[in-house]
Amino acid sequence: MLVPDRIEEEIKRLYQLARANPEDENLRTAVQIVKTVRRSRGSLQGWNNRYREDIQSLNDQILLQEQEKARFQSELYSIIEQRQLIEAQRDKAKAELRKIETEANIAAAKIRENHSWYGKFMILWNFVRVVFDVPPDIDSNGILDNPKNPNSPTIINDLDDLRDKSGMRTDSASIQRDLLDR
Repeated sequence: MLVPDRIEEEIKRLYQLARANPEDENLRTAVQIVKTVRRSRGSLQGWNNRYREDIQSLNDQILLQEQEKARFQSELYSIIEQRQLIEAQRDKAKAELRKIETEANIAAAKIRENHSWYGKFMILWNFVRVVFDVPPDIDSNGILDNPKNPNSPTIINDLDDLRDKSGMRTDSASIQRDLLDR
């Protein structure tokens, strides 16, 4: 194989010989062939550069489209997850509403059957506890029942308080005296 510098030297020698012997048809033909090859080589290199640039441009576009596709897939998966979460929340809400409806129907039937106001109140209180998930340590007055605290009211204490007040006088003079004491 010839080294590129050696080829260039040989071409320069060919040009010098052609100038020195302008009448030699073979030298002129050889110079024409070299010029044609050089032009073709230049055109080929230009085409090759454009081809490589086009390939690089296409590769860049493919990369951008793959990134965009990945972003869209990520967004799609996120939307699907949000939709599944919303559907699960909707199904849970529907189940809770069905539970409330069932409890309301049961409570209404029990209230119709019960003739005591206290019984009706307790049925409603139990309905409220079930519907609103009231913890069992909260009494019917909405007060937290803490047995560790001696000052904490309980249902028994509430009933004792009611028994103490049951002997109150309801005449107008007693009521006015009670109001003045406050």
